[in-house]
Amino acid sequence: MSGNRDSSGIPLFDLSLVHEPIFSELTSAVEQVAKSNRFINGKSVSDFEAAFERYHGSGYAVGLSSGTDALLVALMAMGVGPGDEVITTPFTFVSTAEVILRVGAKPVFVDIDEHTFCIDAKHIASKITSRTKAIIPVHLFGRACSMEEIHAISEQAGLVVIEDCAQAMGARARSNLVGTLGDFGAFSFFPTKNLGGWGDGGMLLCSTREKALRVKSTRDHGAIKKGRYESMGGNFRLDSVQAAVLLRKLDYVDEWRQKRQRAARLYNRLFAEAGFRGHASDPLIPPSEDPQGEHSFGLYVIRASDRDELADYLAQSSIGCGKYYDMPLHLQGSFSHLGYERGDFPVAEGAARQVLAIPCYAGITEEAQETVVQAITGFYNS
Repeated sequence: MSGNRDSSGIPLFDLSLVHEPIFSELTSAVEQVAKSNRFINGKSVSDFEAAFERYHGSGYAVGLSSGTDALLVALMAMGVGPGDEVITTPFTFVSTAEVILRVGAKPVFVDIDEHTFCIDAKHIASKITSRTKAIIPVHLFGRACSMEEIHAISEQAGLVVIEDCAQAMGARARSNLVGTLGDFGAFSFFPTKNLGGWGDGGMLLCSTREKALRVKSTRDHGAIKKGRYESMGGNFRLDSVQAAVLLRKLDYVDEWRQKRQRAARLYNRLFAEAGFRGHASDPLIPPSEDPQGEHSFGLYVIRASDRDELADYLAQSSIGCGKYYDMPLHLQGSFSHLGYERGDFPVAEGAARQVLAIPCYAGITEEAQETVVQAITGFYNS
């Protein structure tokens, strides 16, 4: 996921367009941390947590070392461990299910909805057993899951809901921001995310103060106060430099989201004009808007026939693209011991053969988008 500008082509991400206009503001924030000499648990961390809570309008924010660690700490704080099961999707980045294994629990996969790429809520209830402790829905590519259905299922079964919001900050399920709809909302600040740092970082938005206190203890080796450790934890702290950068960038996150949304709408119009209108018979299907919420377009992902050949063609044309994800988790070697086989989740497997992310970031020009669409149209016309 390179964020560097390539003057000879169109990159999948171009972080320079985000950073250059506010570069002096960001470097000033880093300089202030350097002068304070408080690089761990500095004021910028607590300030960023407070600002993150205000942005979402609810919850208790706890800064963490990465999005992966945010998911892991949520499971640890809730005591999920050996013998337990956690329901999630096989069509996501590996960390979503990896953390379940790391606490000794078992991932239980549910197939996805073919239109949203998110976990298909109508299949969740049938996978609940006496060992099920949590559900991790993933708001994939910036599209919110069907959280009303998931919330109703979790309430009836008494399950913890940990929203994976790594790709979806700013997205909404109906009128509610993702991350505020479960017990926890886990966010990633990897540099190419909707809100990205100058390194790694993460956040857990907790639904209650009690949960936030557990998370704070877990991120600091299980400490309840200096020198007193009552549970197992780890070093999962967000450093002050990242918090300072993220605090400044938070002021711009809605502006950047709106620019990505405008770019997505332009792609949809250009593809429709080129004859790709979202019909099942089309060789290319653009992503749809969310009629019951707001898509934040962390990634703009098309479904494409001859996906691998198209990706090669775009690469030869110096146009960035990415296969997110070309192998679902149940077919990965690290999950082979779970006993799943090819064909168990046909919708996820079908998506893995067709999905392709194309350039869509704050600051991308209309000319660049037109070039991308012309290249894709040229591929199919040839």
